[in-house]
Amino acid sequence: MKTLYLLRHAKSSWKYPALTDFDRPLNKRGEKDAPKMAEFAFTQGIRPELIVSSPALRTQLTANYFYERLQPRSELLLVPELYECSPKELWQVARRFPDELQSILLVGHNTCLEDIISQYVKDLDKFPTGALATLQFDINSWEKIDLKLGKLLQLFFPKMLQQ
Repeated sequence: MKTLYLLRHAKSSWKYPALTDFDRPLNKRGEKDAPKMAEFAFTQGIRPELIVSSPALRTQLTANYFYERLQPRSELLLVPELYECSPKELWQVARRFPDELQSILLVGHNTCLEDIISQYVKDLDKFPTGALATLQFDINSWEKIDLKLGKLLQLFFPKMLQQ
């Protein structure tokens, strides 16, 4: 059994129009939501063995909050292919994960993540920034990961945590 947590980066800033999309940081809401979601993930027992992130600044900043709170046993891994990837490209990245790892948190972008989650939730309006999904796959090897073999266990949005 393998578990893949999919996390969309927290809300990013458009304050500096000269920055490239790749270099956009988190905005104030993103800086507030990311640690709240990381804490929530911790309280839900989410303990990925590895965190893998797109190298874009906003995903790295989001991933760092989760890394600090969840303390996976290995380093945060940046994978260039996750920036502006398609679901097919995301699955190709996942197929390279070491089989000794049972759970991985992947931090990425839309529309890729929304395209994947919408296959499990037919009436999904959107996969908002900071959203976290838990997918479970009845496989022994990451090489066999496939959308059709997965089951959505949990789906959380930052707005669910706000009182």
